[in-house]
Order: sequence, then C-alpha cells, then structure tokens
Amino acid sequence: MNLSVRLQTAASFVTEGSRFADIGTDHGYLPIDLCGRGIVPMAIAMDVRKGPLDHARENIELHGLSQKIETRLSDGLEKLSPGEVDSIAVTGMGGLLIRKILAARPEVCERLSEMILGPQSETGELRRYLYRHGFVIDREEMILEDGKYYPILHCTRYHEENVNNVTGAVNGTCHLEMEFGPCLLRDRNPVLYKYLEWRRKVAENILDKLQKGDSEHASRRLLEVKEEMQLIEAAMKKYEM
Repeated sequence: MNLSVRLQTAASFVTEGSRFADIGTDHGYLPIDLCGRGIVPMAIAMDVRKGPLDHARENIELHGLSQKIETRLSDGLEKLSPGEVDSIAVTGMGGLLIRKILAARPEVCERLSEMILGPQSETGELRRYLYRHGFVIDREEMILEDGKYYPILHCTRYHEENVNNVTGAVNGTCHLEMEFGPCLLRDRNPVLYKYLEWRRKVAENILDKLQKGDSEHASRRLLEVKEEMQLIEAAMKKYEM
C-alpha cells in the first residue's frame, strides 16, 4: 500500500498493538496499511458516506484483510462504543469539523489512549479545544504535500500527576503555541518555518491592498492583519533562540 506522505506520518503515530478506528476512512488506505504491516491487530474503517465506504470495503477485500478490518457507516464517532478501540485517526477534514466530531462523543474520547488528528484548517481552534478538554499534544509533524501544509497531531489524555513523564509533552496555553503548535515550535520544525514564511508573504500582500483602502471595514481588517503579522514574527523568532 503506497500511502501519501501525510497518511504515512499519521500511520507512524499509531501505537503498535492498538485497537484502531479510522474516522472518515475514505478508501480505507490507513487501516489497510496498519493491519497489512501488522502494526495493529484489528481496525474499524468508518465513513459517513456509503460510496467511499463501499470503495474501502472493496480495497480491504482486495488486500485479504476482511477478517481484520470492519467497515461501518457512521457519522463521526456515532457507531463507535466507548472502550471499543484504543486509538483513532481523524484526518483529511477541517479542524472545526474534527472538533465537532470529538465533542459529539466525549464518552468515547475519554476511553481512548491516543488520537491522531490531521486538520486541514482551523488548527489553532482544534488545539484550544483539545487543551480545554483534557488532552495533551505530545507529538506533532507538519507535512508539505502537493503545495499544501498539513499538521499531524498525536494527542493523549492529560493526567496532572504524570504529564511530566510523557516524553516531549507540551501542554501550551499561549496564543502562539495554540496557533502554530507547541511541539512544532519547540522542535523548530523546518516545514513549519516554510509555512510561516508563506503566511508572512500572504499577510504582506493583504496589507499592501488594505493600506490603499479607507473604509471602516478595511481599517478593522488592517489591524487584524497587523496582529497576525506580529504573531508570525514572534513564531519565527523562536528559530533564532
């Protein structure tokens, strides 16, 4: 199974031996890879759409993994019981949708050992939700694939008595860390730096256009973009330390 770099990274975050569920599985590539390589003993491939789930089922049968991978038509975590799996992946969708999926079934999330999340947008909002609801982000990677940037987050439950024992755990609360990733900033991730350069260039172009306007909306937007620029510059300074 030839996975995209993004899915390869997500797969590398799954703990060996976990009971695994892929939420929004699409073609079922991630559970097929994990079960095919013996990383996980079983998996549940879930999707809200019947068409992609049928394709996933066909791919699973093609790889001879029907005894290890079950498919379920499910809106998010709806058809997953608490304690049924140890690990879930939710990738390929916006951060607000991932947040909605997690918020709809807190009783399932509370019983998980880990979550692998791959938001395509609104990543800062998702990080804030995780922190406020008792999760710690202990690993992060950022992938540049086909001209787009994708963060991949590994999350575990926060336990005050042992969080310091979680290798590399960062439970950041500041706006900078929530926006760009506590682990990515700590590790001075090189792909994040490229992303920051891109964000700065986009913001500079917007500033140039806004400075030519004189409407109230343009003035408000100008202040917002200047604040964004300050945040980007603060993140880039982390690489100078």
